[in-house]
Amino acid sequence: MLPPSAIEACKDSPLLAAFLSVIGDALDPASGLPSRPRLDVVRLGRLGVMPFLWIMERGDDGLFRFRLTGEETERTWGRNPRGRTLAEILERAQADLLEADLFAALDSRTMRLQSGEVRRGGLHYYTVRRLLVPMCGKDGALRFVIACFERLDVDPAAVLEAGITFVIDRVEVFPLGPGDPAA
Repeated sequence: MLPPSAIEACKDSPLLAAFLSVIGDALDPASGLPSRPRLDVVRLGRLGVMPFLWIMERGDDGLFRFRLTGEETERTWGRNPRGRTLAEILERAQADLLEADLFAALDSRTMRLQSGEVRRGGLHYYTVRRLLVPMCGKDGALRFVIACFERLDVDPAAVLEAGITFVIDRVEVFPLGPGDPAA
């Protein structure tokens, strides 16, 4: 069962609410964590979530690599990041910050709803709300993070600027695991 506080925090966003509904159906009853084999990507597509989705996998080398990216994810990064590490597409400081968030989601087994500003060059590009969710692979190992994001207050002129910076100023954390989190 998903934490009711996570559902409440995302209820005003049709995109994030749809994402959470699919994540809830992908939960493994034993671990209480989403499982990649249980993830219904067709439903994510039908609900309009796929363009705003990305999945990263922590490899044996400890680095996260993009495994699946939607079209809007590719627009944000300015290119197709599939197969690449964060350090290959972001400046080092930005890669380190995002990688720390991914590790935190996996290591603490928590969903993380982040809000803040995305900048290109020195310009405001958009306000973001993104939800990071840890996810198990076929073998049950916790090594994926699936994310969905929404853009608010977009300035299309900023898309032409070089570089991307995330200024996350709010993070809400929701624990995942077996049993009823309200109990």
